[in-house]
Amino acid sequence: MRAVGSAWDGRMDDPLTLLPVGAFLARDVARAGVDDGALRRAVRAGRLVRPRTGVYVRAADWDRAGPEGRHLLLVQAVGRQLEHPVFSHESAAVLWGLPLVGEPNAVHVLGPVTPTGAHRGTGRRAGLVRHAAPADVPVASRRGLRTTALAETLVSLARARDALQAVPVVDGALRTGLATREDLLAALATCAGSPGSRRAALAVALGDGAAESVGESVSRVRIHLDGLEPPALQVPLAEGSSVIARVDFWWHAARVAGEFDGRKKYRTDGVPDRRAVEERLWAEKRREDRLRSRGVRVVRWTWTDLWTPGVLASRLLAAGVRPTPSRATHGGGRRLGRNA
Repeated sequence: MRAVGSAWDGRMDDPLTLLPVGAFLARDVARAGVDDGALRRAVRAGRLVRPRTGVYVRAADWDRAGPEGRHLLLVQAVGRQLEHPVFSHESAAVLWGLPLVGEPNAVHVLGPVTPTGAHRGTGRRAGLVRHAAPADVPVASRRGLRTTALAETLVSLARARDALQAVPVVDGALRTGLATREDLLAALATCAGSPGSRRAALAVALGDGAAESVGESVSRVRIHLDGLEPPALQVPLAEGSSVIARVDFWWHAARVAGEFDGRKKYRTDGVPDRRAVEERLWAEKRREDRLRSRGVRVVRWTWTDLWTPGVLASRLLAAGVRPTPSRATHGGGRRLGRNA
């Protein structure tokens, strides 16, 4: 009788059907009786990907997962490779179900425990980064894996990353109710004066649960870094009792509405709006025409406009948004009626 793994020529059942769903390890392959040759041929044929040594994922699952889903697959695989790891930073964030900017290029865990109970950082090796942490670092369980507690996750990530990467994660936690600002301020207090604490304080100060997408979060950070007046978020603009539109960003004094346009907005899959793209574009044009007819300037931007300092600022300044010497935020927008 031929071995299961030698039947890659298609004359027998596909051996990949014997392997676990999601990410699986080399030892899972051996347990299923699939030989190494079949595995290598599957990788060469593009049916499997190997995102990390000893870790395999079906190519269709990997492509479908998206950046956060791919990282979650890696985290779950590393959770089986290592002995009781505690995940941190971006890896902890995906376990908490929070959005990220881009795709992490490493899995993050706390380093080995010292005799005092602290975690000793040991740097980066083979796509795994081990971080130092105090002995009393709060730990939680998510998806069957150990991870730094939510507030600790957010503050640690914000200490290590710039605001463009950290604020979307903070916004996501506030938006979903996983964390409160009081939780974050308490976590900040425990690291006051340590490296990156000022950067983390900025991310927490900028955090706003009203932001509805990563693109909107990054937009706010760019507006802040470019020194412009902070906008109100998700403001309904109305005339009388009729709401004309709800805009992503609103600068009341300048009567400027800002709209972040991600590609997903104009796709037919993965969005709740099932209208055809052409219908959505036409509705968006009519909505914008109504705003402009009432003296509102509308500024739109995309991801490309956010990555170069000054690009978005020049457009907003031209529309009438004012620079501000202060980093303070202010309240919501107003209606378009007689008091506008």
